[in-house]
Amino acid sequence: CCDSKEAYLIAQAIKKFKPIFVLNYQRRVFPLFERIRRDIAERKIGSIQQITCYYSNGLYNNGGHAIDSLSFLLGERIQRVSGTVNRHNKTYPAQDRNIDGILETQSGVRIALQSFDQRAYAIYHMMIFGTTGSIKILDHGFTAEWLTIKDGTVIPIFVLQERVHQKESFVKGVLDDAISCYEKKQIPKSSLKGGMDVIAVLDALTKSARGAGKVVRVLYNN
Repeated sequence: CCDSKEAYLIAQAIKKFKPIFVLNYQRRVFPLFERIRRDIAERKIGSIQQITCYYSNGLYNNGGHAIDSLSFLLGERIQRVSGTVNRHNKTYPAQDRNIDGILETQSGVRIALQSFDQRAYAIYHMMIFGTTGSIKILDHGFTAEWLTIKDGTVIPIFVLQERVHQKESFVKGVLDDAISCYEKKQIPKSSLKGGMDVIAVLDALTKSARGAGKVVRVLYNN
């Protein structure tokens, strides 16, 4: 869907016919992301200071995956956004433009969202900085690095503590989740509600970009 209005129509059809609906935001079923989510919740890197997120090829296309991952990892909604169109970057389809933005969660975590030209390379990276360490998500979500802060000779420095690479199928995990939901009546890990939340954030960024970067509050429908 291209906006919240279309998402609402899809939601109404789902509620009417009651299919097993699993959205393909695949990283929610990655074990690596489960660990990162748990580490953040347990404050393994302290209080979150800033997050930088990189994506390419369209806000509603790959940008949506980034927004969903942020919500999943942080366990909270994005409350307000400010966005501007990156006119230097090409996307396909061209109507789905790249938008750079500043996002703020309910607890006040600030996130920088930055886009890249798909013709140069595809990218999906996150840099999560806490008060006692940081986590880097690289390689489209297949690799993560944990860094701790140690005292240097002049200023504190980041030191690599652990690097984990787990190659996952972008299809298998979501299909397994769909089968479990059907057979065991479980709630999908990537659900209709989560998808609606993502679209609300994307719409707010688009509205902000049309208003020259004015801060816009995200309007959730559920």
